[in-house]
Amino acid sequence: MLRPISAFAAGVTYVLAYACLTLVVPPPSASLRPLIALPLMAVPAVAALALAIRAARSSHGGERTFWRLFSLACAAHLVSQASFLLQSLRVAHTSLLVVGAHLGYYGFVVLSLVALSVRPHRPRTSRVATTAAVEWIMAATGFYFLLFYFVMVPAGGRRAGLAIFTLQEALPAAAAIVLALNTREAPFRSVYRALAAGYGGALLLNAIGNWLGPRGGLFLIFNPRDAVWMLPFVGIAAAATCARGPFWAGITHAPGRGRGWLAASAIVLPPLLDLSARAIGWQPELAAQRSQATLVAVILMSLLLAWRLRAAPADAVTPAELADGPAARAARTAHLAFASGVAHELNNPLMAVAGWAEVVQVRGEAHPSVGRLVEAARAAADAVGRLQRVVQAGVVDPARAGADE
Repeated sequence: MLRPISAFAAGVTYVLAYACLTLVVPPPSASLRPLIALPLMAVPAVAALALAIRAARSSHGGERTFWRLFSLACAAHLVSQASFLLQSLRVAHTSLLVVGAHLGYYGFVVLSLVALSVRPHRPRTSRVATTAAVEWIMAATGFYFLLFYFVMVPAGGRRAGLAIFTLQEALPAAAAIVLALNTREAPFRSVYRALAAGYGGALLLNAIGNWLGPRGGLFLIFNPRDAVWMLPFVGIAAAATCARGPFWAGITHAPGRGRGWLAASAIVLPPLLDLSARAIGWQPELAAQRSQATLVAVILMSLLLAWRLRAAPADAVTPAELADGPAARAARTAHLAFASGVAHELNNPLMAVAGWAEVVQVRGEAHPSVGRLVEAARAAADAVGRLQRVVQAGVVDPARAGADE
């Protein structure tokens, strides 16, 4: 099995090899650079995507949501890179590919931040974590819509874009570093450290590049600075090879319906804002671009709302129903069944200990500690027997209650 240190070392070695290649090999023409550089730059993202999917399949609860979000983040980045590649090949409409490239990039940033906000070291069910994550993504979508509508479109995306771009790169790195410093639970501390190294290394390298010279455009890729786009995925791949966290068993409250209504009402705000701007005649020369941003926001938020409803269906039980209802009875039955298995596993070694202790007493080799051992073993065996009787009664009663209903 691949170890985190080995995975991180392999990723860094690949990034260094790519940087050396760009220094040794003369840069190709502007039309060939994307065809050569983008597939090579996508290798760490593909590896991180595969490892994150594997980590999600072997995880439980909030940790599964955590790795699913990072899988989506890697996929979003690959969509962005593919859009840039198709744009260079001119195989589709340019404006559509530009939208895909930007959505992929911003999706990677948002999904990374939301994944880190899940904090899988806290015991939460997968449904609760997923619903909260979707709501955070919807909130981020609304924030980006307002940002584009009032800042990016009027500014032409130049001066304001650089500041926003730098801030976006800093936020995931800062979140991962804070989690790595404040988390003590294993193995999550190792996970956060690997993510902090990947995102933080990319942020540091980008800061050095900005200090030495301006950022290049798409056709200025195939240079050592491309490591900025690859290092985060080296951290994700290394984190995905860490051990999985413990399985948390217990009843957690289902997501409330109030936030669902709030999420649904958020879809109405972008078109209402755009229609109001058109009605008062505010900056009519920017109406087409703002309407395009509105359409994209509505589509994304509609898809997210559908995802949210799937994660938390309308008939989700309330806290009161959880306290005394079919869901609570089913959960108690499952817990009692688990306790029955534990009791069965404890009963055999207890009987063996008590039997050998009694043999020692019969042979006349008694010792005060042997007598205490026999008494403790018998008391433990009695406790296990009572637990098994409680389990049997608890498993039967809910079935009878369900039959009576």
